[in-house]
Amino acid sequence: MADNSVNPLMDRLQAFIKSDEERQTFITDLIEVNTKLERDLRTARSDHLDQLESRRMWQERAQDSEARLKESQGSAASNSFMLCLIDGDGYLVSHFLRGMDSMLTPPKFNDNFISQGAVGGGEAATRLLDNIKRHIRHIEGAMQWKIIVRIYANLEGLLKKYTYIDFVDEKKALRQFVAGFTQSQPLFDFIDAGQGKERADHKIKGL
Repeated sequence: MADNSVNPLMDRLQAFIKSDEERQTFITDLIEVNTKLERDLRTARSDHLDQLESRRMWQERAQDSEARLKESQGSAASNSFMLCLIDGDGYLVSHFLRGMDSMLTPPKFNDNFISQGAVGGGEAATRLLDNIKRHIRHIEGAMQWKIIVRIYANLEGLLKKYTYIDFVDEKKALRQFVAGFTQSQPLFDFIDAGQGKERADHKIKGL
């Protein structure tokens, strides 16, 4: 009778031991899984931080490159220039004497600016500059360009011609006009190409 009562206890003890071993194994597995998850999480977090740092670095580089590019473009634009060459023989009073409506419109003589001498020359230069800017305003960065204007003409020949046709009241009016044109804008020059046929054209082609 005693043996019969012991056996169930032993069976229960063995079952308890087995269950405890399974529980210990389960807990050990949980700890290992948790340890692995924590390690993976730290790795993922470290990778994420590295990616954020890398992204931030590349964003900063991109922004710096963009800023440098804009600065370079601005510098290039500010250092760029436009050279406008004009044959003044037979063209002296073309567009700035007729309101500068279009640089492509055939010239029309008007003695308004030349008769004003230096003042007229300054006004002519200002209108010419404004007109050039209007024609290049659609070009990116063009408003920062330096605009250089060179007018070549046979001044002695023009003086004789205008005096002959009574285009100016005084002989010195044309020279005053030329001086006013040149002095009013720092990059504008009205240059005497010398006497001789097509001297102005020769100068321009040489450039």
